[in-house]
Amino acid sequence: NRVCNRYEGGDGYYGISFFGTEVTLFLNREGWKITPERYADFPGQEGYDKLRMESSESVGSPQHEPHCREFIDCVKSRQQPIGDIGSAHRSTSACVMANIAYRTKRRLEWDGQAERFVGDDLANEFLDYEYRGGWWA
Repeated sequence: NRVCNRYEGGDGYYGISFFGTEVTLFLNREGWKITPERYADFPGQEGYDKLRMESSESVGSPQHEPHCREFIDCVKSRQQPIGDIGSAHRSTSACVMANIAYRTKRRLEWDGQAERFVGDDLANEFLDYEYRGGWWA
């Protein structure tokens, strides 16, 4: 879908994009942006001028600095941070599963213990990829 979509992802240094058939929603802690598909209603380069874009920006969270400080303190003390990797993994997994369901165009069943799709080899292929030489995870 990125090939047909005007949005290029340069509005923030992090965030998530939801690619739809009519618009793309980019969202991060600084706000959100909706970008229509350029080919949906306005084909060709001249269509860019007719596209309506909506956005919202926020000033950021007052918790950003304390969150960073808490992380650094936990690195030093070896304590578990509030925003630990386990909760980040679970949050990200939901988005990954949704994208795989979209790409395979079917309903999927997830085994949380095994972290695999039940009875769907194609969907499970999307969970991993081959790393470049010398790298592994």
